[in-house]
Amino acid sequence: MIKKIRDICILTDVDRTLYTKETGIPQRNIEAIERFKEKGGKFGIATGRELESAKPIFDSVKVNSPCILCNGGAIYDTEKNIYLNQKYLPTMYKKYLQHIYNKYDYITAVTITEEGRHCLQDGKNRFEKLNYPAVPVKYDPDNLPDKIYKILFSVPEEKCSEILADFQSLGFSGVHFSSSDLMYIDMLPENVNKGTELAEFSKLMNIPMENIITIGDYYNDIEMLSAVPVSACVEGSPKELMDICKIHVGKMENGAIADLIEYLEKNYEE
Repeated sequence: MIKKIRDICILTDVDRTLYTKETGIPQRNIEAIERFKEKGGKFGIATGRELESAKPIFDSVKVNSPCILCNGGAIYDTEKNIYLNQKYLPTMYKKYLQHIYNKYDYITAVTITEEGRHCLQDGKNRFEKLNYPAVPVKYDPDNLPDKIYKILFSVPEEKCSEILADFQSLGFSGVHFSSSDLMYIDMLPENVNKGTELAEFSKLMNIPMENIITIGDYYNDIEMLSAVPVSACVEGSPKELMDICKIHVGKMENGAIADLIEYLEKNYEE
């Protein structure tokens, strides 16, 4: 049970919660995180990003806790630089990917592996407006890697909900689909999400779930927000998240994480 700041571990979503490409991490957040850590608190991230794209965030806020990556696909110890837990898509994903590519000739797929992000290109005129770089690789169904955390599909924003519903209706075994943004859909291993990995994190770190506080902003955060007694969401989050979370903080660009830490300081100050 939480009694003081030093008992608390914060795990935050990254994009549009802690950071955006346009604004970076608000200085107010950085100062509050440092203050929180000085008081003994643990601070980490729970993100859809893989290690390569999460590392700059590690460095910016100097996390002092292992972190959840790939929407639950891995737990990474940033101090020892080792994976503590990893989960992969079943190899059947290759058939599923081919089915999706055959049906949608404008979708771009990016494989997320331990080695990084690879954009699968097959010469078709696909929707390729990605918000982050990925190494282009020729799409070869016979030579796809076996160990993949997830596949990220980039889709037209106006069709995202429709395509997600279609993906979910396909009945593919061993996987599930979720949306991490208005133009991204993830294919993840079945029963793998930020919430299920949070339970693994709790066991590995010997931190009671009630001492972990999570914060997020979008549908792929729902499981981790509902997994703990105290969670927070930023201003503008979907209503489903607002209903789950005990704490509602301000806009990301104004320092949503600082708002959360100030709430904790008020209620659990040394």
